[in-house]
Amino acid sequence: MKALSISHLSFAYAEGDPEVLADLSFDVEEGEYVSLIGHNGSGKSTLAKLVTGLLGFRYQGSVEIFGISLSKATVREARKNIGLVFQNPDNQFVGSTVEEDIAFGLENHSVPREEMPLIIDSFAKEVGMEAYLKKAPEGLSGGQKQRVAIAGVLAMKPRLLILDEATSMLDPAGKKEILSLIHRLKKENPSLSILSITHDVEEAAKSDKVILLNSGKKIKEGTPIEVFKDRPALEAIRLDAPFAYRLAGALRERGIDVPSDIVSEDALARWLCR
Repeated sequence: MKALSISHLSFAYAEGDPEVLADLSFDVEEGEYVSLIGHNGSGKSTLAKLVTGLLGFRYQGSVEIFGISLSKATVREARKNIGLVFQNPDNQFVGSTVEEDIAFGLENHSVPREEMPLIIDSFAKEVGMEAYLKKAPEGLSGGQKQRVAIAGVLAMKPRLLILDEATSMLDPAGKKEILSLIHRLKKENPSLSILSITHDVEEAAKSDKVILLNSGKKIKEGTPIEVFKDRPALEAIRLDAPFAYRLAGALRERGIDVPSDIVSEDALARWLCR
């Protein structure tokens, strides 16, 4: 089953303006981890807002979420399947404590109040924030804030998790922390579908599928190895292949038979240390 199906999607913010998205089509299968890569201005965040109904429905083409065709009449039903984690963790807090913030989404989903404490404790523990439930958000690090945001989203049990540049404002340690968390959660819940909107090729290297977006148009789609070996496509959006892919290529040039399916640092390290 398709978690998300985008078909011939075109969108401009106002009549007569240039299109931000132009005839865009792709699918995210249930249980699939897809990375959508592009630089600022490529239309990535606009896509996230359209998929969640935050920009209304003035677009051409169609958006389907688990078979529900997105429209004004169906947006509330469709949103029940989606969890969205934004770029800036400071903009995501609505509660005065971690506990209240996780509870906010549950309240919007009409979860009985007597059931909330167990759910809040469970998902706070899931992201390693159970000791911070009474803490105010301003006392947390960027990585901790993003952990809380993810806990709040997961508590609503989405079937499709959308990450809109969710690590771009974090330091390297915070980014590594959040990505490790996401991959652990995905491993524990294989049916969870993920669409990661990013410009980080190292993150995308660990996805099931990668889509390159340039000026609102899809220019390449495939597995990480298929996408990252297409240097003209990467150069078109001013990106380079992941470090591990480039290093593996350099080793092959020196006669070391590195497997061609290695694109991530973890995979290369495992192979080198075998």
